[in-house]
Amino acid sequence: MDEQLGLGDEQEQGRLREKLALVAVLVRYHQAPQVGQTLLGAERYASSLRSVALREAERLTNSGHRYTLRQRKQDRIYLQIDGQLCPTREPRQGPEDQGYREAKAGMAFSQADVAEVSKERHELLAKVLKAQITDGESFQPLVTEAYQQAHGPQATEVIVLADGAHWIWNFVQEEIPPAVQILDFSQAKPYLWEAAKAIYGADSPFVRPWVKEREEFLFADKVEQVITHLQHFVDLVPGLAPIIHYFQQNQARMQYGTYQQCGFFIGSGAIASAGKQLTAARIKGPGMRWNITDLNALLTLRCVFLEQSWTTYWETQAQLAA
Repeated sequence: MDEQLGLGDEQEQGRLREKLALVAVLVRYHQAPQVGQTLLGAERYASSLRSVALREAERLTNSGHRYTLRQRKQDRIYLQIDGQLCPTREPRQGPEDQGYREAKAGMAFSQADVAEVSKERHELLAKVLKAQITDGESFQPLVTEAYQQAHGPQATEVIVLADGAHWIWNFVQEEIPPAVQILDFSQAKPYLWEAAKAIYGADSPFVRPWVKEREEFLFADKVEQVITHLQHFVDLVPGLAPIIHYFQQNQARMQYGTYQQCGFFIGSGAIASAGKQLTAARIKGPGMRWNITDLNALLTLRCVFLEQSWTTYWETQAQLAA
């Protein structure tokens, strides 16, 4: 019918627009001809999927689409920030630069939307997700959007979980000063292993017991004792200085015993999982290299798909088409 009405490439309407966008979001471009033939009845659509993604990402951004979580009384909101390396065609900046660039990802969700599948596994029933390859300052408005769409300003408690990036904590301090700041435990733990190997040697049998003992200190809110112990070795092992600085800078965010008593999550596994879903299944295929513009367009669309607001957005577009 579109062909009969003279609606060619870049003029698709209604459900065809949504189908093309969904194929671009889920299917690797080299697989698109077969998928296009099977689902849409023509291979020719496959050649336009790149432009479809760019066009629909721009429309989505300009539409003002804002998926909001259900607001509850006495709500606890989590804001998690992490990054995923993506293969790009960016100019190499040195011999060790393989062209990978970090896609920053921010996610907000309510404690009430966390389903406990087992003691080791939780599932998010609803979330707000944002991701882009950009610098920290430019990414901050997207983090603010996620926070607002989760009704963070009205929440009883706001918990921010992230790594040690300064721009994150500076942003939180300025924009969400009441938030509880937690350094992701999975980010702190490798520093303990690095310190133990530097002190005893990588193959020493003392490494594992030392790390386990320092972990117990952290879970007892004894970060200062970990720092003091490391300082005893710094003259013999100068490489410990940056590790000591890391613990000193984040000491107030490493009160893991208190956090657990309050029932807070201390790991950002949720955003790490979301980041892998954003990138691994679609962006990190064999031989894939992306222009930043194309990649950011795809990330914009995949965020809407993964946060499960895809149908809501396209319902508004169907109304416009009608």
